[in-house]
Amino acid sequence: MDARKISCMVAATFVGTLLILSATSPVHSQPPVLVQGRHYFDPEIQRVPRFADLDLANSEGQKRLTRSVG
Repeated sequence: MDARKISCMVAATFVGTLLILSATSPVHSQPPVLVQGRHYFDPEIQRVPRFADLDLANSEGQKRLTRSVG
């Protein structure tokens, strides 16, 4: 091999090693983000749509289900 190929392989190995090390190094700057939320549940307005009598294979049954959910 000539010197040009060897220098290109060394440079590629060096750059690849730097990329791997930068991707795997831990982040020390910020603590993890914690997101909390509240689940709102109102049994007065909750309904279970019945779809046993609908034929969901055709578009008319799908439209009726969408209207009942909406």
